[in-house]
Amino acid sequence: MLVEFVAFSYFHEAIPVFKNLYHLTITNNDTVIGFCWEFLPFVIKKCPNLKTLVIDGPLHYNEDRPKSVCHCLSGYSFLLSCPLEVLQITDYSGTPGEVEQLKHFLEKLSGLKLVKLHSLTRFGSDKKKLLMLPRASSKCKIKVTFS
Repeated sequence: MLVEFVAFSYFHEAIPVFKNLYHLTITNNDTVIGFCWEFLPFVIKKCPNLKTLVIDGPLHYNEDRPKSVCHCLSGYSFLLSCPLEVLQITDYSGTPGEVEQLKHFLEKLSGLKLVKLHSLTRFGSDKKKLLMLPRASSKCKIKVTFS
């Protein structure tokens, strides 16, 4: 099912509960300047059994302040009760903004077992730093692949 998620940020009260949704893929074209993921907290809260989240594209971050979390995801309190076990990002570049966003996911998702990062470029010593990021789950593994 393809859904235009931007609509969810405007009509979040009307989002039904997706109790049978276990796998969700979000395609992030992020070609629109100023586009935010304001919908994500609302969608995640309505998916009580979500186990796998695939972000098809890069992580979203504020390009003006790459070491800060964009206002649309600040707080991340919606992740504290999220049952997510697998997080996959298909276009990870290792930019400071992406590292900051990933760090917040890792610190909040206590049930996370696996993070899969796929990158088009090798980012050398930064991979070691990624593997050392603190995590809410002691069972969480980070797998990085390159093409």
